[in-house]
Amino acid sequence: MYRIAIVEDDPMVAKIHEQFLSSFEDLQLVEILSKGREAKDWLLKNDVDLIILDLFIPEMKGLDVLLALRQSKKEVDVIVVSAAKEKATIEEARHLGVYDYLIKPFSFNRLAVSLEAYMDRKKQLEKEEILTQKQLDQMFCFNTGIPAHKDPTKNNEGSFTNTGSKEKASLPKAILKVEDTKGIQKETLHYIAEYLMLLKEGKSAGELAEHLELGRVTIRRYLEFLYEQGLVSMSIEYGSVGRPKYLYRWKNLEQYEQNKL
Repeated sequence: MYRIAIVEDDPMVAKIHEQFLSSFEDLQLVEILSKGREAKDWLLKNDVDLIILDLFIPEMKGLDVLLALRQSKKEVDVIVVSAAKEKATIEEARHLGVYDYLIKPFSFNRLAVSLEAYMDRKKQLEKEEILTQKQLDQMFCFNTGIPAHKDPTKNNEGSFTNTGSKEKASLPKAILKVEDTKGIQKETLHYIAEYLMLLKEGKSAGELAEHLELGRVTIRRYLEFLYEQGLVSMSIEYGSVGRPKYLYRWKNLEQYEQNKL
């Protein structure tokens, strides 16, 4: 169980965060703090694993709270959630070692991606004393691309074998025109998109990572990219026990193209 503190001065936003965090069985919200000095004093005295931190809070800026924690050698991870999008602010947050930075307003799918990737990283570090380069690449979000060995998800004809379809996918123009950028490589994007297009039902990020032999952090980054582009949809599946599953599936292509016109 990972202990979470929220630093947010808007009671409504804090309540929304609280309700959202309750859907994750491995996350426990232990405190909500609304003022900077109050947050700094409480966090210096109490141990949490993760802080969801707003930057515009009364009495003391969020980054000053974070600086105080770093100067005290407090070991804690931080996800910034803020309307601040100036380069200088983002660079300062990065230098202070934030795990992730979300600009308000953001989709809760994006926050879910961040929280699940955070938990994956924590669990990896808890069970491994010595890490391989491949594990580090996945942990630090470097895209190492499609597995170099023969792709186990495709048969000799080049069709995926575990999608429920024997067809081959024809990638849309929206995917074909994407060029390599930081964190997104065209070859890997095509690989993931082709698989999603052939699925008959939604899959979780974990299931996709397993089927495609890619790291969960990598899969989530590409799913978030496809979600933001309007190419995949996300739904929540509630089971009788445990946390809900976030399922991804390819959207209707004709509808997508019409919306782009």
